[in-house]
Amino acid sequence: MTINNMTRRIFTISVCASVGAIAAAALALGQPHVAKAQTSPLSDDLEAKGIITALPNGTLFGNWVIGSNTYQASSGVTEFRQENGPLALNGCAEVKYTLQGSNRIALRIKSDDDCGGNNANEVETYGLVVSRPPSNTLIGPWQIGNQTYQAISGTTTFRQDHGALVVGICAEVKWITATTQLNALRITSKSLHDCSGAGDDNEALGVIQALPASGLIGIWQIGGLSYTVTPSTTLEDGPFVVGALVEVHFNRANTGSLIATRIERKRAVEDDDERAKLYGRIEARPAPPAVVGTWVIASTTFSVTNSTLLSGTLLTGQCVEVHYHLDGAARVADKIKDEGEDDCLGVNGEASRVFGFVEAMPGSGFVGEWRIGGETYLAQTGAEFKQQNGALIVGAFVKVAFVIQNGAKIVVEIETEDAPDSGDDNRFGALRLMGGQWSVDGQPITLDDSTLFDDRLAEVRDGGLVRVNLRSSSGASVRLLMLARLRPRSLG
Repeated sequence: MTINNMTRRIFTISVCASVGAIAAAALALGQPHVAKAQTSPLSDDLEAKGIITALPNGTLFGNWVIGSNTYQASSGVTEFRQENGPLALNGCAEVKYTLQGSNRIALRIKSDDDCGGNNANEVETYGLVVSRPPSNTLIGPWQIGNQTYQAISGTTTFRQDHGALVVGICAEVKWITATTQLNALRITSKSLHDCSGAGDDNEALGVIQALPASGLIGIWQIGGLSYTVTPSTTLEDGPFVVGALVEVHFNRANTGSLIATRIERKRAVEDDDERAKLYGRIEARPAPPAVVGTWVIASTTFSVTNSTLLSGTLLTGQCVEVHYHLDGAARVADKIKDEGEDDCLGVNGEASRVFGFVEAMPGSGFVGEWRIGGETYLAQTGAEFKQQNGALIVGAFVKVAFVIQNGAKIVVEIETEDAPDSGDDNRFGALRLMGGQWSVDGQPITLDDSTLFDDRLAEVRDGGLVRVNLRSSSGASVRLLMLARLRPRSLG
């Protein structure tokens, strides 16, 4: 993906006006935005910014009063975004609109955190953070994209709703052009795809939450983001229904809308149960030699049954790997295996890790409560988020590094991963280990800590019959995403 420096000049029309305020129903769902169909060329669009003084009651659509003007928001036309905080009564918002006679038709309503002035020289630029001041301060020089900006005490504000402002993250910087030095007014962390250029390919794995009322052309809600599906969008392996897990490839239009280029339905793991994996220390378990009952690992409760596979030294304090699935609200351990100390250590010291699907996330930005693999995690300002393997949305498969503080699971880092069974290469055959290299059906494979193993039917071993799901990486590398051990009769 090519990352470009993208600059957008802010024009003011008449008064400071901007439409904001997502209806209570949308806020309750935690939707970052609801996209619109592209109905008019960019050159015809007008922009305004101001305070929201009235908004529809209990719905997204209807009349919005921003500043002193009324804007009409309608389904399939208006896009709502709240990266800069919730759209609410008396909040600041920016509206992109077009005129139809005397009516102002809202194309996009976006929350904003600055309604204080009408400086025609304000510019917003997007780019990756290349360098920044020392970690103990935010004040000083920042290189974002290919430009260096000065963050000044008492002048520059910072927003880290989409993760800590670390090197490599996408950031938006607002600055004034009418100065000899590039002084930053605001620096804001953003999702990685916000730094992609028009036409760049992005991808995400998520659950379909809403589809167009008629047909498949129009706005799809996937994992809390909105995508525009056009007649040119490739749709594979349907049917497409609400609740289906899909992989969406998309690019960002100049208007900011996400245009889907390809959507492919994916097979949910085990189709009917959600599986996950955790690394952490045993905190409590039944007194040996008993094993069946309640285990607490990394402050997470698991049910161990007679079907659970247990391997190695499993005493209190031991670092272990737990494969589990959800049975309603219960976490049932499929396998617990002892691991080395390194598996319970992170770059920030002692940390546990969990791999699972995102079930819920904050409604605006990334700071707040996350539900992943049936457990709740709290992301605070300063947590890091990595999206090189897809966008962070509901339905994404992620790795979470976390620490326990006062009984709460505090996020250190969340990173997207390739999901189990999301690869396009399924094989059945014998698992072989030769010279330190694993292979299946003659295909060399690479395993990493995100690979899920399903060995409930039989132990995974050299020569055993398996089903594997693979994804090609760079070069000739092929990553193993999912391995299921089969009984010999399973192959007929």
